[in-house]
Order: sequence, then structure tokens, then C-alpha cells
Amino acid sequence: MKTSILRKTILKLLKTEHARNIRTLAERVHPADMATALSVMSAENTKQFFDHINDNKIAAKIISAIKDKPTISKAINVLKKERLTEILGIMNPDDCADIIGSLPSKDADAVLKLLKKETASILNNLLKYAPDTSGGIMSTKYILMDKDETVSQAIKELKSKGHTDSYVKIYLKNKKEEVCGSAPISHIMTYPADTILSKIMDNNIVTIDIDVHQSKAISIFNRYRLIEAPVVDSEKRMLGLISADDIAYITEEEISKDVQEISGSLSIKNPIKARSIMTLISLVLMLTSSYIISINISFLDPQIVELLSSFPVLVILPALIAFQASSSTSRDFDIGLLEITDIMEIVKLEFKIGAIFGLLCSAIFGTILFFYTEGNIKDHLVVTIVMLANIVIGSIVGGSIPFIFRKKSKSYLPVSAPIIIGISVIIASAVYISLSKYLLSVDIIPNSWNLF
Repeated sequence: MKTSILRKTILKLLKTEHARNIRTLAERVHPADMATALSVMSAENTKQFFDHINDNKIAAKIISAIKDKPTISKAINVLKKERLTEILGIMNPDDCADIIGSLPSKDADAVLKLLKKETASILNNLLKYAPDTSGGIMSTKYILMDKDETVSQAIKELKSKGHTDSYVKIYLKNKKEEVCGSAPISHIMTYPADTILSKIMDNNIVTIDIDVHQSKAISIFNRYRLIEAPVVDSEKRMLGLISADDIAYITEEEISKDVQEISGSLSIKNPIKARSIMTLISLVLMLTSSYIISINISFLDPQIVELLSSFPVLVILPALIAFQASSSTSRDFDIGLLEITDIMEIVKLEFKIGAIFGLLCSAIFGTILFFYTEGNIKDHLVVTIVMLANIVIGSIVGGSIPFIFRKKSKSYLPVSAPIIIGISVIIASAVYISLSKYLLSVDIIPNSWNLF
């Protein structure tokens, strides 16, 4: 089900308080889709949702499927500690560790105290590893046996674990406790019960050190085309397991982070905060460019100097803001937070962001013009108004263009930096020329201003 439709369905059911229908929906919809819908819902709606889902197993599946920290924090903050403890007790240890790791240390300690000692001990062992290392992403769900044991013992061990489809291989160790090989479960089942596991094991095994960065783990999986790999300590003792699913997730996360950093949009959950730092840095760089231009064309008429030297701030800065907006919108398409029908919501959001950034940047630039440059008040005011207009338009254009191009193409090329910035520069230049020409031709300063 599409995220926007699912979100609207959940909100409609919450308004009518149809608890039974909400539970039915949660049972039938994939937990990953439900998790994505929750990421764009308010904390209050999230609380109402989990209040209606009284089955902790369903709640655990949904929370396990949440991957971004803001949504995890939102979900666990709306749950009472007693219920959160019950849900965490159902979840896989690695998923549970990810959730507890996202909590403030005080809350994390409080939750750990409520869990069983055995569970808390496992989680503490997982939490001691940095989240961006192999230890931080590994699972403790694996089967490790002595290589001298038999097929019948392996089958018995497998049955005792339950959910045999959760395991791909049985890992084998030698007398030094070192991981020395593995045997696919499907392969084991074809041998007589008394067969020694060492005779059928594959000793060409690739392991990953516990403290390597997750980017190195991605490289190892890609190089050797692995389905899963054991995580080991310095003495080659097995501590955990990383699967291809784990690698797929962190690969997507790494790529998304890189794209966000390149565009200057470090978070999609708080776009104003995320873009503000890079926007201010861009403003400083564009102001520097304007200053360099102004001191080199000072032989021209002061009015022309001001308009020409302001080009980087009035045209290039809005184009960079447009690229930020485009990158955020395109990413939201790919992770399922946006559909083509959500264009008006994005236009409203980008208008708000553009207005905030426009007013802030115009205030800074206007102050510099009024106090530190030559020229009359009208020239300063014209430039400031044009800057505000172009930043608002740039933000809206950048957020809207992906709706047009992404509808027709699955490629990122139509919304790449050269295209978005190029289109934005054309639009900003047209607004810059036409609006400044018009404002200079009319009386925009009230007579009362002459008192100042």
C-alpha cells in the first residue's frame, strides 16, 4: 500500500476510533510499510495508534521495522515503560539494542533494569560497540557448534532454536574456539545422521573483525558476494553475525547520508534546521563573491554596481537552495514518504522554508547594504526584495520539479545538480531582471520614510 494512502487511512480510523479496524490493518499491512507511515505521523497520532494495537507481537514487528532514529524515538517515547519492556523482550537482540541505543542514557538504563538479567546482559554486550562498526550492526542470532559434532546433533540443535528458516548456515569452531568453517543447513540435511560436521564443512570462510567500520563491512560483502558473515574478535572467536539484509540497509543509509551531505540537507525530519547551516555558509560565500565583484567594477554607476555585484546573492544562492529542496524531495520519493499527489503539501512546506530563509538572508544582506555600502535607500530596498522573492521561488521550484521529472523518469539525472541549478538560475535571473526593473521604475518608498 502506498505510504500516503496508508497514512490517510490510519488517521481516518484514529478519528473514528475504530480500534478493531486499526488492529486488522496492522495485521494485514507489512510492518515496513506501517513503519514508513508512522515516520510522517505526529507523536500524538503515533501514541493513539499503539494504544489501539494491544498485541505486543504486532507492535514489536512494526517497531523493529523502523530504521530512522527520529521515528524510533517518537515511537518509544509514547509507550509506557512497562509495555515498552514487554515489546523489547519479544524482539531480536540486535533490533532491541538499536532501539535502546537511540534512547538518552538515563532512559536506556531505566529500560535495561526492567528487562530480564539474561536479556539485559546480551544487550549490554551489543551496546558497548559503536553503532557504525560491525559490532554495532551484528545480530547475536546464530548457531555455533564444535566441528567434531555430528549431523544428528546439528539437527537437534536446530530444532531447539525453532524457526529453522531464520538460519542459513551452522558455523563451526575448533578446540581453540576459533571459527574454522560453516555448513549450509540445506547441505547438512542430505548427509547420514552420524556424519561428522568437519567432513562436510566449508573451511574457506570470510570473517569480519568486531571493530571495523560498517563501510569496510560493505566492501567485504561486495568483494566476496556474501549472504552472511560471522563477526569475530582478535582471537577469531565468533561474537555475532551480519547478514546481507543488514548490509543492504546500511548501504542505503550511507548513500542517503552522502546525498544529503552533498546537497546540504542533513535530515529530512527537520528540513529548516538541516538546511540552515549550509544556507548560511552559502550566504557568506556569495556575499564574499559580491564584494569581490563590487570592488572591481566600482568605476561604473553606483546603482549599476549594486545590482551587478549582487548577482551571486540574488541568483546563485536561490539556485543552491533549490538544489537542497530537490534533493530532499527526491529522497522522500525513493523511501516511500511521498507520492505524486503530495505536491501541494511540498509546495506549502517549501514556501514556509523559503520564507524563513528569505527573510533571514534578506535581513542580513539588507543590513550590510544599508550600513556598509554606497547607494540610496531605494536601490538597497529593491535588491533586498528581489533576494526575498528569489529565495522563496527557488525553494518552491526545487521542491516541485522532482514531481514533474520523477513522474516520467526513474533516473536521478533529470533532478541532478546541473539540471536543477541550471533551471533555477534561469528563473532567478528572469525574476531578478524583471522585478528590479519594475521596482526601480515605481515609487516604492513612502513619503514618511523621508523623515529618516
